[in-house]
Amino acid sequence: MTVQNNFPKHFRNKTDMTDYLSKSLFVIASGTSDYRYNFMQPNLYNTSKRYNPDQYASLLVNRFGKQLKELYKLGARRFLVFELVPLGCYPAVLKAYKPTTGCAEKANHLAFTFNRKLDHKVRTLRSTYKDVDIIIAKTYSLILGLVERPLYGKQLLLIFEMKLSLVTIHVYVT
Repeated sequence: MTVQNNFPKHFRNKTDMTDYLSKSLFVIASGTSDYRYNFMQPNLYNTSKRYNPDQYASLLVNRFGKQLKELYKLGARRFLVFELVPLGCYPAVLKAYKPTTGCAEKANHLAFTFNRKLDHKVRTLRSTYKDVDIIIAKTYSLILGLVERPLYGKQLLLIFEMKLSLVTIHVYVT
């Protein structure tokens, strides 16, 4: 892990690093590439032959949980986790699946399944680690609303932007 291997070099000692990480916000977006460029590419990868959609979502969410626990051990306490967006609304997915109306429901169901399991995992982590703040950004419904009901989407986006303006997020690249 990058944090575990490279981050300590920037601090005098482990206590300083742990203190810094405990005040940091970790922004996590995971799963999109795992689905779009692996599971949904059966001609290139055998993942969708080895796992059904439910098993694959469990595999990814369990890995996420393990990685979050590793960050916790290093001192991380604040997380913003993004849901998967509706994969079936991506232009490349629409081209491949050719749905007759709207987005490709089969692909969207993959994201929906992952998000349901992610939500359960986050609830479990919150109950296990009482001193952790984990917020899930509900991007699935936001994006689907933008696609299916543009006016509704504009209203949601405005509310999201207003709430986001009240939060300062610092991003550090090492």
